[in-house]
Amino acid sequence: MDNLTGFRKEGFDRQKLFRLPMRAEIRMMERPFTRDLVVSDIGYYPKADGHLVERERGVQSHILVFCLNGRGWFSLSGGRREVGPMEAFWVPAGVAHAYGSNRSDPWEIFWVHVRGDSVPDLLAWTPLSRNRPMTSFANSHALRRQFNALLQRLESGYTDHTLLEMARFFVSIASLLHVDAGSMKELGQREKIEVAMDRMRQTLSRPHTLADYARGVGFSVSQFSDLFKRHYGTSPMAYFSELRMQRARELLSFTKMSVKEVAAELGFDDPLYFSRAFKRVSGMSPSGYREKV
Repeated sequence: MDNLTGFRKEGFDRQKLFRLPMRAEIRMMERPFTRDLVVSDIGYYPKADGHLVERERGVQSHILVFCLNGRGWFSLSGGRREVGPMEAFWVPAGVAHAYGSNRSDPWEIFWVHVRGDSVPDLLAWTPLSRNRPMTSFANSHALRRQFNALLQRLESGYTDHTLLEMARFFVSIASLLHVDAGSMKELGQREKIEVAMDRMRQTLSRPHTLADYARGVGFSVSQFSDLFKRHYGTSPMAYFSELRMQRARELLSFTKMSVKEVAAELGFDDPLYFSRAFKRVSGMSPSGYREKV
């Protein structure tokens, strides 16, 4: 990594961090109901400015990171992915990895380290896999509730009851991801489209394909496009383009970012292509719009 000055693993304002003491870990390993799900580390970073973790040899535990707000990234064996609000990623045990927060929009995250024979079986119930290490989740309130309840209990020490709760906790959050993955089936058409629209708003800087947005709510591309236009009078990608241009107008109006920087912020590799897209939607160039406002 380049320019790592100011980056760190931990030590953030209002963070909560617990590491299982060796004596408590031994107790978990000795008990049949906890030995297969050993939660060794758990934490919460409300605004992890400068957060960076790099492990060339990986660790013995599996890691789950849940991003509630802000942005970040992770890399597994060299492949980098961007992470946004309401997204979670999995780092398998023993795999080289790195992850960190975005400089301009640091993430708010919950994270947990867990190991044991039951972990792969539980994760198999979720959308996560080695080929798909990132997923989205819908119920942030339930996630906060689960994490905060355990963090509060850990403040009272590592009793046998708490150790059992730690194992149950991981089952609960794995179940939460499983429920989120299946919940699309229970939603009506309009609700599914609204979920997709929320997803679009969360991915302005890293656009997904039309197929990605459709698949995320359980539709084929043709079904998604037809239903979107029926309910909202425009195509999905036209709506997404307007969202990006709306954000561009905000950045041009209220920041000193250059046109090139605004383009990059919204996922445009070519500033000239961004300018043409902006003019097509807004009727003037980005520079002309900035001068007008």
